[in-house]
Amino acid sequence: MTDNDQELTRGIKITFGTGTTEPSSIQLGKIKQDIQALHAKGITPSEKAWATIVRKYCPGAGSYGYLYEGADASDITTLLELVIDK
Repeated sequence: MTDNDQELTRGIKITFGTGTTEPSSIQLGKIKQDIQALHAKGITPSEKAWATIVRKYCPGAGSYGYLYEGADASDITTLLELVIDK
């Protein structure tokens, strides 16, 4: 796992309240694919889009804190930068 992936995993846990084992490397890869697909279409994923994608692959999202409200726009921007920075 790259440093960006580790930081992205940490950011997802904090922002979307996933459990200690989520996202796994497989879940993270799928989240990144979905976010990158939106970005490739010229769409900047919103907080709601992020939440939907994270919830799709991490069903426990929200069980450990935040879910769908209160994320700062800069938090979402930072997560996006970690996904698209290759």
